[in-house]
Amino acid sequence: MVFRPHLPHCAAFVEIMAPVFSREAWRCVWHMIQNDLVHGWGLDFAVRRCVEPAHEKIGVVDAQWIVHQGVPTLGNQGKTETGKAPWQGVRERCR
Repeated sequence: MVFRPHLPHCAAFVEIMAPVFSREAWRCVWHMIQNDLVHGWGLDFAVRRCVEPAHEKIGVVDAQWIVHQGVPTLGNQGKTETGKAPWQGVRERCR
């Protein structure tokens, strides 16, 4: 890592646990998300493209915690249920 006193410290990758987006950035990120995928692997690397220059517009809050409720947001977790394809369940929950 190169020390640059006029810029915040930078990392090539930070795993996203609870992202918060501006409305403008969310419009961009929304088009990257495929609602028929079970996992969003790889989005962590791509999100920065929605907020260039990333070193000015992305911050990491590492002094906060999250209480997981154990409620799967993808419901069937990509498995076919009651004869419906997994993506149909996602579509129904998002209406």
